[in-house]
Amino acid sequence: MREAVTLARHPSNLPRKKRTREHVLADLGANHVEKVALGCGHAVDRVWHDYGLDLALYTFDPRGYLESGVVWIQVKSSDRPSKRRDGSAVLVRLQRRDLLAWIADIYTGNLGGVRCPERAGLLACDPG
Repeated sequence: MREAVTLARHPSNLPRKKRTREHVLADLGANHVEKVALGCGHAVDRVWHDYGLDLALYTFDPRGYLESGVVWIQVKSSDRPSKRRDGSAVLVRLQRRDLLAWIADIYTGNLGGVRCPERAGLLACDPG
């Protein structure tokens, strides 16, 4: 016959980390961008050190060869995105310092999206 084993109880009043809705939305947003990019034949790496950049996108030419450079992406996610009155665009709040850094960055080149003709409309824009 076995002895009953008593386990230590976890005190319910200790502070613990909590997964918030913002965390869930951030993961869902990154996952959406990853899914679209992968569907277009590109490769994506998540950036785990948060410096305002969430994903690194590596693009490939039509023959499958890696193109030079990296597209750095900052993902914005929301349950209720603000839209222009005519509904033609989603509005996002940016910090001035991030915008200035992107403009100054020689590798940014364009504040738009990446072309993916097979999935038109899923990315922010087509820089063509």
